Amino acid sequence: MKKILIVDDDPKMRENLSLILEIENYIIDQACDGEEGIKKAMANDYDCIICDIEMPKTTGVDLLRKIRKENDIVPIVMLTGVKKLDTAVLAMKLGAQDYLVKPFEISKLKLSLKNALELKSLRVQNKILLEENKRYQKNLESLVSLRTEQLEEAILGSLVILSQTVELKDPYTRGHSERVRAISLKIAEKLGLSDDEKNILSYGALLHDIGKISIKDDILLKRGDLDDHEYKIVMEHPQKGADLVSNIQFFKPVIDCIKFHHEKWDGSGYPLGLKGEEIPFLARIISVADTFDAMTTTRPYRKALSVDVAMDILKKIRYEQLDGEIVDCFINNNLHKIDYDKYIEDNFILKKDKDLRRFIKIGHLEYEKNLSFMKSPIKSDSRGINA
Repeated sequence: MKKILIVDDDPKMRENLSLILEIENYIIDQACDGEEGIKKAMANDYDCIICDIEMPKTTGVDLLRKIRKENDIVPIVMLTGVKKLDTAVLAMKLGAQDYLVKPFEISKLKLSLKNALELKSLRVQNKILLEENKRYQKNLESLVSLRTEQLEEAILGSLVILSQTVELKDPYTRGHSERVRAISLKIAEKLGLSDDEKNILSYGALLHDIGKISIKDDILLKRGDLDDHEYKIVMEHPQKGADLVSNIQFFKPVIDCIKFHHEKWDGSGYPLGLKGEEIPFLARIISVADTFDAMTTTRPYRKALSVDVAMDILKKIRYEQLDGEIVDCFINNNLHKIDYDKYIEDNFILKKDKDLRRFIKIGHLEYEKNLSFMKSPIKSDSRGINA
């Protein structure tokens, strides 16, 4: 049975309406003024509210406003003994279902109530459908997000493997990208970079040499100095690496790391000859890590330098080829003394990499270039120190 609340300050009107509607098998509840009507409406689930407009203190319009803030489902039929068009318009604007002027015919009341109850039924059904639709959309979005993450993880994994194939071709550089990654992150830790910046740096360093996949083996593995043509080809690898990942949305944050890790503080680097703080900050960190690892590992064209000799060279080229403050951070924190192979084994086995999803979700993080540094280069061979 449908439950109706009658709100009117006239007890005779309340009783008459109750008698009429009880005959129609409605359950009736009464309120003698607007305040009581609001309390009952908030505490109970009525199928319809019939409310007088002209009441002392809390009027029917006040009740209408209050209830509509909390409940947009229950229909409200307004009653009044005053024929004022503006009052009727206001009541309808505030969400009244109907407006009856006293005295009114019982048939009109019954029709108004019938329409109101049908409206409530439609509103309830609509609310259920909207909630189901929201749940469906949420589930669909979760499914799409999961599939997207799985695809992105697969793409990232493929690119990492692609990058590692360069090192597999060249036994002299095997593990280089992982070591550059580890060194870069230790520097970032000492510089107090945010987790998001470290995450971008991690994958930027891991993929920094991915462009070398385009270099022929006879150049990549050549013993001795490169000629000008060969060196020009090698110099293209940062740009080619950036191009390789540029069309993948979630890789955009690492493009600068890949593209600019061979720029020099004095502007003598490549591909664009950027200088000083024009060089993206994370690329400057990778450049220091790349230079140190390149000097301390054997290459086809030279033997590895001792750590002491490499440290002396770093001191000479700080504020020249490399960002001086980053070099100082590396030296002053004794980061050259870390066993990076052990560090990598403990932290960066790809299948255990917990930062993968975080990296994907970063999107277009804009990291600040918030440190300042200085200038001019040193050459050890035709490839450059950290080729």
